[in-house]
Amino acid sequence: MGQFMKGSFMSLKNCNIDPALYARPLEGEYKKTILLIRGVGGIGKTTLSTLLFTDKFYYLSVALTMIDVESDILPIVDFVEEYGDGAIFNIHILSEIIVKQCLDDYIDFLFKKYINNEFENIIMDGYLFMFPEAYSLLRNRCNYHEYRLWDIKRIV
Repeated sequence: MGQFMKGSFMSLKNCNIDPALYARPLEGEYKKTILLIRGVGGIGKTTLSTLLFTDKFYYLSVALTMIDVESDILPIVDFVEEYGDGAIFNIHILSEIIVKQCLDDYIDFLFKKYINNEFENIIMDGYLFMFPEAYSLLRNRCNYHEYRLWDIKRIV
């Protein structure tokens, strides 16, 4: 049937727009792109991440990084020991603990183990970054490392 557009939308399979044909300089230098998908629990962050995921992106679940006891961050280790296998289902509680007790240490760990790597593009989803303190620290750290941070937050 060939390519067609309906309104302003086109199927990605039919899209033949090559960014190289319309190359222009990007504003500012950057070393990595991070696409952050944030929101409260159970609203579809991971579902959206899955829909956007391609082989050009590294997927990072913030929830899974939060329960990584290799961080050796005592409040996190204590939480995981207390909740066991249920820790992943209580990220909202752990998020508050991290923000109040060990945010700097956790963000350091997140960048060292999961973000400062060979991948140029990262999709990460997480509830933690709904907290203004956590979001601000992430934003500042990305700026420091010259990483582009895109923010997607569910509104409705």
